[in-house]
Amino acid sequence: MGRVLLVHDESLGRDVALKELLPGHGVDHDGTLIEAKHRKELVALFMREARITGQLEHPSITPVHEFGRREDGSLYYTMKLVKGKTQQKAIEECKSLDDRLKLLPNFVDLCNAIAYAHSRNVIHRDINST
Repeated sequence: MGRVLLVHDESLGRDVALKELLPGHGVDHDGTLIEAKHRKELVALFMREARITGQLEHPSITPVHEFGRREDGSLYYTMKLVKGKTQQKAIEECKSLDDRLKLLPNFVDLCNAIAYAHSRNVIHRDINST
């Protein structure tokens, strides 16, 4: 439904992640293609995602800085830019059990973030085990 870009916030002089709603088609949370005729639902989902994410204040949840609409009507929101590697990449780089065990605090942080979201009645629909 959207894509995330690295952009520079010139007013504050920092790089941020910008998620924008893609024009035309999109993909629902379960991978189903959403056609342009369902655009209103897609816009509503995107706005809901931004609002819900913006309300979750947790050290392991990326904060939303801004939600907006461009002159052409397209929607976006900006978030703190998180640099690093994916957990999958970190696991692949491990050479020993000790290396993998050092990653456990990151996994615990992830579990705590999900538990916090659940305590706020929010379920993340994009989590998978791959």
